[in-house]
Amino acid sequence: MAFGRRWFCLPLFALSLIPVLLTSAFLAACSTDLAVPDEAQLGCAAEADCPSGWTCNEKVGRCVKTTNIDSTAPGLVSEVIVAPPVLKMAATATVSFEVSEDLSKPPVVSVNAGTDRLLSLDESASSGAKYAFSYAAAGDEPQGVESPISIVLTDESGNESGKLSGKSLKFDFLAPSVQADKVLVTGSPAKKDGVVTVKFTVSEPLASDPVVVLRDDVGAAEASEASGVRPLLKDPSSTGQDYVYAYTATGSEPEVPPAPPPVVAGAPEGGGIGVAQGVSPERYTHLPNRSWLKIFLDTGS
Repeated sequence: MAFGRRWFCLPLFALSLIPVLLTSAFLAACSTDLAVPDEAQLGCAAEADCPSGWTCNEKVGRCVKTTNIDSTAPGLVSEVIVAPPVLKMAATATVSFEVSEDLSKPPVVSVNAGTDRLLSLDESASSGAKYAFSYAAAGDEPQGVESPISIVLTDESGNESGKLSGKSLKFDFLAPSVQADKVLVTGSPAKKDGVVTVKFTVSEPLASDPVVVLRDDVGAAEASEASGVRPLLKDPSSTGQDYVYAYTATGSEPEVPPAPPPVVAGAPEGGGIGVAQGVSPERYTHLPNRSWLKIFLDTGS
């Protein structure tokens, strides 16, 4: 009987330890759960919403560790590229740049063209810290002046950069023209080996020199379509928007009857094609053997 009692008391003693062991395990588990991981994403509206050692960043509505507070605003780490810098009607410019850190949202990019106008994010050309935005000319932007571009960045801690300079855009919707009262033809009519000089002034700066030709086919719309094209050579005395071109008669120029005054066609520095009428016939008649003059203003755009 004594042996049976000793055997019966052992399980009772073991059972008495179970509550103690369970309580210790529970407390240990609770103690582990209270250690909030650094990468935890805890929403908050006020400081009281965050655990000890954390503070509420109300800008982004998230708790951050007091040892990880980021107060540095994001910035640009590359040159801002604006291409092209001058826009003709309906043309599109791209603005690209790289930022210094991850952002909480895409940059806000705008151009001040009378009013602030937002540029569109080009997602296909943006990746990681590199961004590209586009802007299409609407046609009502102020012309011939620099329209500044601004870039605003917001990082993941809610720090805002303020308006960063993104260079500028310029708009040009008017085609260039030759000023009718500034065209002067001398040396015409010309005999063989005679030199005809043409002086004229264009309405705005050009990206490349005008192309000046004598056309045997006065009905051709473009120089490349003319049946006979005789180029004039630019004279070194040309300066700024004032040009001087010369042609030496070969004697092979055909005789053609008088025709309406030719068209002066071209493109402005920022692009755009147009034609300008208004040059009097007298300015163009009696060129070598009555061939006709045409001036192309081409900027390569």
